[in-house]
Amino acid sequence: MAASQVGQQPCDAVVTVWGRAYLNLLAEVVIPSLLAPGNLPEFARRRQITYTVYTTPEGRDFLQARPEWAWLGDVAPQEINVLWRKDPADPMESHLAFGKAVTRARARNHSMFLMPPDTVWANGSLSNIEQRLAAGKRVVFMVHPRVAMETAVPALCALREGAGNKALTIGPQEMVRLSRVHMDLYTASSLSTSRRFPRHLEEIVWPSPDGYIFNTFELNPFVIDPGYFGVVPDDFAIRQPADPRDMDFITESDDAVALSLNPFASNFAQYAQLRRCTVGAVARWRQRWRSAASQSFAVHPFSYRTSATLGTVRLPPAGALRSSAEVQAAADLMEICTGLVDEGLQRAAQYIAIGIETAGLQRSWRPALPCELLAPVDRALPTLDGQVGRNLVASAGTLRRMLAAHVRAARNVGGPLPAGAKPVGAPFSIGNYRIQAIDRPVVPLLRAT
Repeated sequence: MAASQVGQQPCDAVVTVWGRAYLNLLAEVVIPSLLAPGNLPEFARRRQITYTVYTTPEGRDFLQARPEWAWLGDVAPQEINVLWRKDPADPMESHLAFGKAVTRARARNHSMFLMPPDTVWANGSLSNIEQRLAAGKRVVFMVHPRVAMETAVPALCALREGAGNKALTIGPQEMVRLSRVHMDLYTASSLSTSRRFPRHLEEIVWPSPDGYIFNTFELNPFVIDPGYFGVVPDDFAIRQPADPRDMDFITESDDAVALSLNPFASNFAQYAQLRRCTVGAVARWRQRWRSAASQSFAVHPFSYRTSATLGTVRLPPAGALRSSAEVQAAADLMEICTGLVDEGLQRAAQYIAIGIETAGLQRSWRPALPCELLAPVDRALPTLDGQVGRNLVASAGTLRRMLAAHVRAARNVGGPLPAGAKPVGAPFSIGNYRIQAIDRPVVPLLRAT
């Protein structure tokens, strides 16, 4: 197919969504971000695009009752395909929808635009992507920083309400600023200044005064021509080598920004199994992703910035950049939480992480050193998915008091524990913090029932 024909291909926007939480997310912030003037309206003006949703009967009924769905229909054609009778238990079920979408797009000679239901877009992002397709690109890659939905979504909803219209119109630099304020734990653990990296490292994040530089080892396509690439529908993997000139990488946030909205403690057990961050470890990861099979996806520096002053980006050597105070606070939090998990205190780590995020202290909670953190053992804490745990997570005030009650100033270390608690084992250190496991919480509402 000639490049000019490729540049004119119709596009199928593919969305898989189920569950009330993600349906609300799609309607309240994701679709409104697509309705920003430089996104879907401009994309649809230049190129045929159909917004195709794969969902459940509940998802179909929910969307058809929402005004955002009607507003979207004023911009581009829509489809809802009921693929599941009830909410799938396994998130990987989304690959079933991808498989159907790949087969359909290939048969119709369409390109595919993967639009996750938890990804919010900066104004102008889709317009920029369409320009790349018009230039004949067959696949477009970009990174999408993770943020904690518990605090990011209220901030996004407030911006939409403040604008007084149906679209959520946020510029790229403001979107990057939001990614700093609402950074999630996985990103914090991937910082170049982190003392530990995730076991499955996808990127190294280099903080700077103006934003970030992402040194990415693993990328997923946002837009792809499945008829050109050897896409395997079951796992949406690209198996067939391609001409690198047909690929495009969005490496500047001023061109396009998308934020991935994640539950703050999602996949906690996975990324809490961290590895020590050493020069040797980084070298091995670099070598792994520079193998012959992945030459087309060689490491790329992605510049995400909050102002226009960052200039030309060159990947810095290790340790060359120092993080801002709020970013370092997130890295400290990650180290405390993962260190607690290493010591068998996973529930305490979860409550600390969620408590700090929900109480709005995620960037400012840095207890004055020296101090001692009191960590109740798992058996003494309610599970997060039980009624007591859900009630606590919903109460920012209680969580705030919980955090304060479990921090002891240095002058009190070694004295009687509050609320009749007893120590479990010897104290230990995580970074600059002294940790003491205790047999019960010092806040009665936290005790397991």
